[in-house]
Amino acid sequence: MSDTNDNAGSESEDSDLVKRLRSEIKQRDDALASERQQRTSIERQQAFMAAGVDPTEGPGRLLFEAYDGEANVESVRSKMEEYGLTSATPKSDSEEKPSYTDQERAAMQLMDDAAKGEAPDGVPEDPQQAASTAFDREMNKTGSRDKAMAASFNARMIAKLEQQRKGSR
Repeated sequence: MSDTNDNAGSESEDSDLVKRLRSEIKQRDDALASERQQRTSIERQQAFMAAGVDPTEGPGRLLFEAYDGEANVESVRSKMEEYGLTSATPKSDSEEKPSYTDQERAAMQLMDDAAKGEAPDGVPEDPQQAASTAFDREMNKTGSRDKAMAASFNARMIAKLEQQRKGSR
């Protein structure tokens, strides 16, 4: 009878070991599935961002949540076009045009005119006076000290260029 008790104890130990191993395998499988899901989510986010879609807000978020296709740029762009989200594609650096304020455009025009030898209208002869006038005008207009300093600098440089141009005649 002692053999029966030994077998029962041995079987009990085996079943406990099997249960523990099964539990460990299940935990590892769950961890592996979670890791795969995370990796897939990251790959999808990267594909969306490379396609020019922000997967965290607006229409990009809706597309990201609804999309169940492959995690590659071509597939995402195809789905974007299907839903009419073509405007979300990013412009390359070569396509982007710098945006200038009216003041910056005017300053560039004055510099171009000065470089061509044309006299700009309304530029005082004295660079210090030009800087002071531009500073005051911009402070009254915008109230921004930074913008006023930039306007002052631009006006001073333009007046200085004009002085040099006139002095070389």
